[in-house]
This record gives sequence, structure tokens and C-alpha cells, in this order.
Amino acid sequence: MAQSEELNEEELTVFVPNVIRLLKYNTNDTKHLTAPRILKCFNKPEMQIKMGLVTNLTGIRLRKVVNYIRTYGIAPIMSGSKGYYYSNDNNIILSMAESLESRASSITAGATGLRNIVLNKQHMAVVKQREKDALGFNW
Repeated sequence: MAQSEELNEEELTVFVPNVIRLLKYNTNDTKHLTAPRILKCFNKPEMQIKMGLVTNLTGIRLRKVVNYIRTYGIAPIMSGSKGYYYSNDNNIILSMAESLESRASSITAGATGLRNIVLNKQHMAVVKQREKDALGFNW
């Protein structure tokens, strides 16, 4: 499965509710769970059997699950350098929203810069060709 695919049925019906449950009852504003610890919990063979899982949860898919939870306003899942956690503190939730908006803006700026490289290369190729045609020599 490509890592950028939308959530599949197992992720929607098993991982989404259980990630929420895990974080809601085992974390708080000062107690966080790291991604490797969450993955270890879900990917234990006994847990996979108990939950009827077919696939392992990867770090990329965990981030996709968390993004889905946030995008649809299902639960206030926060993240930081110490891991993921559940918060009911409005100030923390709003701060996380601002942080995500800032990161999104930075990512968009990076994408724009990459596009500009391609556009500039294309533009320079056209300019050089016109100069070659007009002046009769190659740079």
C-alpha cells in the first residue's frame, strides 16, 4: 500500500478509535506517548490477534490516523517533541492549531520554491535559445 493513500477500512474502524482510546486514557498534558511506543502497543502479536488486525501500524500511517482525527474534529490529539497526548485544555488545543498552521505555511513556501526552480529553469532555457537564435552562437 502506498503510504499516502487514504485511510483504509481497518484504519478507520480499528486504529482511529483505539488510538483515541489509548491516548485519552493513558496520556495528559504532561504525560505523552511516543510514536514508537504507540506502534509497539498496536503491533504486538497478541494485540493484533485480540483486535483482529491484518496489518501493522507504521509511523507514517499513525501520523495519517492522527491527522484524520484532527481534520474531522473527532478528538483533541496533540503532539510535540515528547510524543502524542490527549488534551482538554483550550489554550493547548489552540496553540497546536497555530503550530499546524505555521508548519503548513512553511511547507507551502517550500513547494512554491521548488516550483520556482523548475519555472526558472524553463524560463532560462527559453532565454538562452532566443539569445542563440538572435546572436547566432551558444553560451
